[in-house]
Amino acid sequence: MNQDVAARKKAYLEVSAKGTVRLQWLGIFTHSLACLGNGEGFDEELFRFAMESLRRRIDAFDFAAIILVRIIYMFGDSPLWSDELKRDLKELMLDLDYWFNVKRSKYSRDEIMWTENHVMLSNCSEYIICQLYPDDFFRSREKTGREMLPELTKKIKHWIHVHAMVGFSEWDSRCYMNENFMTMLAIRDMADDAELRKQAEDMLHLILFGQACNSFNGVYIGSQGRTYADLITGPNTALPEAIASILYGQGDCALRPGRMESVSLALSDYEAPEVISLIAHDTTNTIESLEQQSFDVEDGPRFGCGFDDEEELTLYWQNMGYTHINVIDRNIEIGEQYNISINHQLLSEYAYVQDCRKKGITPDTCRGTTYMPAVNKVTYKTPDYLLSCAQSFRVAEHGFQQHVWHAQLNGSCGVFTTHPGSMRIGTRPDFWAGNGTFPRAAQYKDTLICAYKIEEEALLHFTHLYFPTEYFDQTLEKDGWLFGCKDDGYIAVYSQHGYRHSEALPGTEFICDGDENIWICQMGRQAEHGSFEDFVQAVSASSLKFSGLSVQYQTPSRGLVSFGYNEPLTVDGKEIPIAGYKRFENPYCTADRFSGVYQIKHAGRELRLDFGK
Repeated sequence: MNQDVAARKKAYLEVSAKGTVRLQWLGIFTHSLACLGNGEGFDEELFRFAMESLRRRIDAFDFAAIILVRIIYMFGDSPLWSDELKRDLKELMLDLDYWFNVKRSKYSRDEIMWTENHVMLSNCSEYIICQLYPDDFFRSREKTGREMLPELTKKIKHWIHVHAMVGFSEWDSRCYMNENFMTMLAIRDMADDAELRKQAEDMLHLILFGQACNSFNGVYIGSQGRTYADLITGPNTALPEAIASILYGQGDCALRPGRMESVSLALSDYEAPEVISLIAHDTTNTIESLEQQSFDVEDGPRFGCGFDDEEELTLYWQNMGYTHINVIDRNIEIGEQYNISINHQLLSEYAYVQDCRKKGITPDTCRGTTYMPAVNKVTYKTPDYLLSCAQSFRVAEHGFQQHVWHAQLNGSCGVFTTHPGSMRIGTRPDFWAGNGTFPRAAQYKDTLICAYKIEEEALLHFTHLYFPTEYFDQTLEKDGWLFGCKDDGYIAVYSQHGYRHSEALPGTEFICDGDENIWICQMGRQAEHGSFEDFVQAVSASSLKFSGLSVQYQTPSRGLVSFGYNEPLTVDGKEIPIAGYKRFENPYCTADRFSGVYQIKHAGRELRLDFGK
């Protein structure tokens, strides 16, 4: 292993073991793993307290299970913890109901296992524990571990195959991609099946490549399939991912101690391929990456999945298309059969579909807010900023946690707009994360246009801009534009119908009242636009012509950009495609969707990943 990487892993384990224990069950288990990895014991009483939460099957039980299988696998014979606790933990792991169609405990209804990351966390945890205890009887399955392994191997290989073909439904999620990394790392490190280990390692490479393409100075930020407010606002937007700190030395890993996926990485001998490390460090070039990720429910047969079989139906849990007309009836039946609540909108959407059928009306294909079908996205990255957008994604539909567009400069200077789903933080969608109603947004290199049309029945009738002026070196307002400068990067934002300064969040939130509005974001940098004063002058002097929900914008350096709620994206009259993207199309890699083949090249190094074999 590279000595620098090994040293950073050792340092991360030390800071995670010595740090304050988060008195929450996942924090307790992760801290215990870090302590064992650092050659010391842990608080067994606190560990038993955390085991009780696992016994009660509360949400994210599978997050804990994947940590516990690593503890047992790596430190099952260690004298650093008591034999009594080892026996009790084994009994708990044998008793867990890892999947929905098994004998379930009285707490089982609280388990969440029907999203992309949860599906694999559950399957992976069960696979490793069955491998560890092949001759023991798993009470919820009423089978031995050995009997269950073939079925679980098949599930994991299928999950890898799907994501090798089309990417991730929770695309570039700053939180949930970490869970996907952690499960693949567990399979790579602990599976006995050599073919499965190789597939998992290749998937780790692919995950890191996507992360590198969509990170800014080690911060995994941009358009995301699922996010939370604290990941896209405030100081967190300046903190590189702990994975990037460990593998590439980007940022100080001590600033983000005790993370599940990163403690696991610190205990693994896995390291990134050289070409991916070089791409992660490619901060001097301007890179445009066009990508398509996820899949539509209608694509299921391409993965060998229909719309009736229980296990095949779980494919559509991964893109959260629970209420799609092809699967809603079976999801209702499965929910009733196993007493599980697959999705909070399932019953109401089923009533809507049934009502349409009675009236002879064709229901909408999928109105569920959680649905994450195929997304075409662009990330434009320079040494001074990143701009990223999900192009024309689910326009006018209701949102969940999908983050449509994001601009990021150095430090904590993140900028974006939303139609808030509520006035609180923590709902889905909430005040900053997700959208009550999806806009129609499109990006061309350093220019983004985002058009909102909010329905009359909406809870809130305004859109707003997150623009934390306190983090910028300089901000100013001129001719309707709000400008910001951070180091050598610049940003300007314009609202078609103006904006007002928030009284609740002065200097951070800027509000446009009303149901219809176009927001424009223009990025710039000293190397291309001269001084900040030059940028301000050039942008504020640019021609803007609005007509309803369409705009013609004479950009400072890209020509005449036109776009609207119902109009295509054009530059100097030429239409720019915002759909039909390849899986990847950027200077490092061009790969077709459904090919499973990735030839990644940079700086004289290359890596070929072939999942189609």
